[in-house]
Amino acid sequence: MTHVYVGIGSNFEREKNIRYALACLHKTYMHLTISSVYKNKDIRCEGDDFYNLVAGFNTNADLVNLIKSFQNIEYRCGRVRNKKDSIYPLDIDLLLFGDLIYKKGKIQVPRAELIEHTFVLRPLAEIAGNEKHPEIGKRFKDLWDEFPKKDQHPLTLVQMRF
Repeated sequence: MTHVYVGIGSNFEREKNIRYALACLHKTYMHLTISSVYKNKDIRCEGDDFYNLVAGFNTNADLVNLIKSFQNIEYRCGRVRNKKDSIYPLDIDLLLFGDLIYKKGKIQVPRAELIEHTFVLRPLAEIAGNEKHPEIGKRFKDLWDEFPKKDQHPLTLVQMRF
């Protein structure tokens, strides 16, 4: 079994799509650890605000099939890949796959944005604070505490029940 963490985000029908993603993940992987949900501005374009969270779970799936399963969930929520648009019904990104370090093609684990964006690092530090970044070797809690305040995208806690 490999413990993985995924970032989940949506800026269109946010609550509906996030609930759907979590239901799909729960159906397949059963025990999910789920962070709080945070709202932040869209940093890619002028779209609606995003809701973001991180979920962790164990899997026996291999890396490629796991990513394909996430893309299938995204597709069922109306996600169109490679479309330059400001609407993201659902975005599921593999952040960590155990302690694997893998970079090939479009697949990068651990995902670089893990330590670049508050909307990824903050919820990850919340549920995996004592775990260490596979490349850097620092705990996620410490990476969050050290994150430059000037670089933080403002986050607002969103009340959602799952």
